[in-house]
Amino acid sequence: MADPAASTSLNPFQQDPLKQFEQNLNQQILGQLAQRLIGNQLGAAGQGLQEGSYSVGAYRINVVPTSGGFSVQITDSNTGNQTTVTIPYF
Repeated sequence: MADPAASTSLNPFQQDPLKQFEQNLNQQILGQLAQRLIGNQLGAAGQGLQEGSYSVGAYRINVVPTSGGFSVQITDSNTGNQTTVTIPYF
């Protein structure tokens, strides 16, 4: 027989709804960021991705040309977390 007290406790694998909301919001911001950086920049009169620094919400984006394309460094100013994406020329 199942423990009745266990049914009222939270599933340890279930996330807090506010944490889920925060993660979903971050994903949407990053999705819009990617769309702006790639879609708008690559679609601008064939100029391609442009070197520069951009701010979108809490994110700071640095686009730097490399020998094979571009390096895009994304920094979350709230946490200091960084990620770098390499976009090759095509």
